[in-house]
Amino acid sequence: MGTFDQYETQHKMLFGAKFVVIDLANLISRAAFVRTQKLTTTDGRESGHVYRTYRSILKLKRDFGTKLIFAYEGAHDQNPRFAQFTGYKGTRTHTEEKDQQRAEALAMLKLMQATWITHPEAEADDAIATWCKQHQQDNLIVVSSDHDLWYLLRYPKVTLLDKKEQITRDRVVDKYGCHPVNVPLIKALYGDASDNIPKVPRLKWADLEAFFLSKEQLTLPDFFAWVEANCSKSTRDKVAEYKNQIEQMFRVTQLREDLELPVVEVPGDKAALRAYLELFECKSVLNTVQELT
Repeated sequence: MGTFDQYETQHKMLFGAKFVVIDLANLISRAAFVRTQKLTTTDGRESGHVYRTYRSILKLKRDFGTKLIFAYEGAHDQNPRFAQFTGYKGTRTHTEEKDQQRAEALAMLKLMQATWITHPEAEADDAIATWCKQHQQDNLIVVSSDHDLWYLLRYPKVTLLDKKEQITRDRVVDKYGCHPVNVPLIKALYGDASDNIPKVPRLKWADLEAFFLSKEQLTLPDFFAWVEANCSKSTRDKVAEYKNQIEQMFRVTQLREDLELPVVEVPGDKAALRAYLELFECKSVLNTVQELT
């Protein structure tokens, strides 16, 4: 397929999408904690997290004009990944200020018209993965900068947007050297600093590159068999030494796609949303609330 045809296909998928699925925690973090000019109200309260979150959602609604799906995480103490690996996300810091800003942005989002998908024992990534699997027949746009979601490009009708960049399957191959479906296995081997996933030290990519490009979907038994049959003694010994860690981390890095996903339709409240924006002195967007309610 030529370049023009590729562009036309992507264009139709973007603007013919049935849903825009938004990773809310990711979007709020980008909006609230960007290193740009600090926004405050006249009495000194921070307002940038509310204003930028609102503007981000408004832009998505205007750009694509389709149904918004808000995905948010369940309770951390019920997330099985923390039981599987006690160090999971152990490098992330939480402060009262960040927690308050996240809560204030969420309170605003709950006043918009949207479909919410949240599971009490799962992360937003898992809810999004389950939604994508359940709606494979529909064109979907997923909005997140989380590389874990690059896995979802296994589905031909999923388009992934990271800020202003559209992530393609070729981009995944360039970054990780594998097809999207195998990103969890790559992370189990080479680590993921953002989630505090440890790597297998000094694991030679030259020995494994051909394996990851050999076929689209690979399993952990495939990996161990390939190493035994094709790799140098040093790589075989390294994989054998860290086999338990690899198996553990692979359980952690895989997205869950089989959730019984609660779906909540929120109708939106124009008056309440306007009042909330007024509270944070977001004057420039007050006349747009009807677009999101």
